[in-house]
Amino acid sequence: MKQFIYFGTLILCPLLFALSCDKSEMEDDAKTVSPTYRTITLQFPEDNEVDPAMRVSLAADGKTAWEAGDEIFIHGSHVGHSGETYYSRTITLAGKDISADGKTATFTMEDIAAKPSSWRTSGYKATLFAAYPASAIKNYSDGDIWYYSSAFSNTNALLLAGCNDVSVNDGNTFQFRHLSGALSFIVSGDFDSYVFSGKGGTEVVGYNVFSVRVDAENSFDDKKGYIPYNGGSGGIATSGPQHVITGPVVADGTTVNYIFFPAGVNLSSGFIIKFKKGGEIVKTLSTSTAKNIEIGKYLPLGDVTSHLKTYTPPVHNATTPAISGATDLSAGSSANCYVVNGGDNENAGKVYKFKAYKGNSTTNAGTIQSVEILWETNNTSSVSANSVIAAVDFDKQNANSYYEICFQMPATLHTGNALIAAKDSDGTILWSWHIWVPASEVSDITNDAFCGTGVKIADRNLGAIEPVVAGESVVPTTSFGLYYQWGRKDPFITNDWGRNTSCAFSTSSTCVTTETANQNPTVLYKQKDESTSPKTYNWNSTEITDLWDNGGKTIYDPCPQGYRVAVFNSSNRFWKYDDTSGWEANTTYGWLKFGTITFPLAGYTENLSAYKVKERALLWSASYQDLERAKGLYTAALPNYPSYYKYYCANVRCVTVE
Repeated sequence: MKQFIYFGTLILCPLLFALSCDKSEMEDDAKTVSPTYRTITLQFPEDNEVDPAMRVSLAADGKTAWEAGDEIFIHGSHVGHSGETYYSRTITLAGKDISADGKTATFTMEDIAAKPSSWRTSGYKATLFAAYPASAIKNYSDGDIWYYSSAFSNTNALLLAGCNDVSVNDGNTFQFRHLSGALSFIVSGDFDSYVFSGKGGTEVVGYNVFSVRVDAENSFDDKKGYIPYNGGSGGIATSGPQHVITGPVVADGTTVNYIFFPAGVNLSSGFIIKFKKGGEIVKTLSTSTAKNIEIGKYLPLGDVTSHLKTYTPPVHNATTPAISGATDLSAGSSANCYVVNGGDNENAGKVYKFKAYKGNSTTNAGTIQSVEILWETNNTSSVSANSVIAAVDFDKQNANSYYEICFQMPATLHTGNALIAAKDSDGTILWSWHIWVPASEVSDITNDAFCGTGVKIADRNLGAIEPVVAGESVVPTTSFGLYYQWGRKDPFITNDWGRNTSCAFSTSSTCVTTETANQNPTVLYKQKDESTSPKTYNWNSTEITDLWDNGGKTIYDPCPQGYRVAVFNSSNRFWKYDDTSGWEANTTYGWLKFGTITFPLAGYTENLSAYKVKERALLWSASYQDLERAKGLYTAALPNYPSYYKYYCANVRCVTVE
């Protein structure tokens, strides 16, 4: 391997910490600003400390300077209040704007609202912020980008950021800084994509959102550069750490391919690159030598073709626990949730298995290379590792076309919930299954007003350890159940509960496909789209009406075997939000009763924190309403709304399958 080559001076912009403000006050101030124009100069990252003969390009087009067509995102305070544009601009550079050496670009643009006069400005070194490429900037709305930060959603790219440090210039000049480290390679072969990861498997090589923030305590001239922002005092935090980078590859033997690492990467155990064709791994390149690629450092691998190894899929047999003799939970039918009675001591140490099918189907999840427990919780304050599930493994049934996943209960049973994920050779989650370990057997209750004739309702919310009892003085969180975004199969828990997890829960302000959501069951996606009619408060980028109801139980239904999410039916009196007869509520103790069934006032969550506990309950049905909402019952002690925003996390009460 060649030595690292520096491509630029690392200069860190000052970090500005947010002060509390009144959004409406900010908007009023911004709306009073008369249109003005200013001339802006953009300075490409400095290379003064690098011998020109040693300079290395960080993009396939040899980018070491501004070029015509470069798109720069410039913003002031918040971005996108109801589609308003005075907070930001996307500028496309023209050839006439760029200096002969490409190191500066100068243009005139309509001014942007900076920090309103009502905001405290003491100590802040910048008023405007810029980022490249504009296409990598997260499309936040409703003020989600704050005036002191830039947030990227595509981090496998040459990322640059700058600000107009008013302490060192007139406020019209932006000095950009590098945010990435990188490696490059040339390869020849019949490949169309690659997968990169550290050998340890836990190295952070990218993010769903990479946010950088300016510090008020350091001048931009201190050469400390932008640093990742991890939250506090408002704003968008770096979130969704990624352990794998994927991308297309040009394998013609001459084109240089680049992989970028926001904030650099420490590969203490080396790395592996898997080269794929049509989704299948063909060759691999790996090293066990430690590599540390810092911001502003570059590792050229050269032509790696001669170092490639032919990939041989591993053969796996379940050993911990052994799958032989395991009780098959999917013998009757498959599901996204399987139940083991945690109150039955005979289940201690017992091994269970289920077919790795996608939910309520016979569709294989895919070619499994590993399985793991993503998280465990006991729905209270703390939980230790492997207390709910002791071990998990998998095996391929060679005589059949499916895999089986097995898990073992601990020697001492602990009630709770867990999520098991199956992954492919790239570490991508193929599918995940919820294991529900309640304190007693889930039973059914007859209540025609809720379900209709012939259908029964479960005695507790999905994921609840125990049923809630009307009249009890304290409703414990163990009776709350888990929380679901409408249409998603995987549950969420609140930050108020303890959990043991190797995959951190996070939020992402974007809409994604159902497939992406399935691959990221610990990411709570949410976006407010003000441009649609009605306005969309959703997690799904595609309008799908039948995620939980296609005339029966669907592949994404989160309920266990024999159950499904209830269909909204206004002829069943439970769903008549304007009919309060028969309801009894106690907001002091936190329960809500309707005839023979009782619900906890478990609140809801939109960002992994619990809201309105002991005040409200939000119960999803399987029924779609429109772009913004799904049918459900949103109660404030007594019913008052028949639907709610799809990206909110609510409880589910399963009913028997008709």
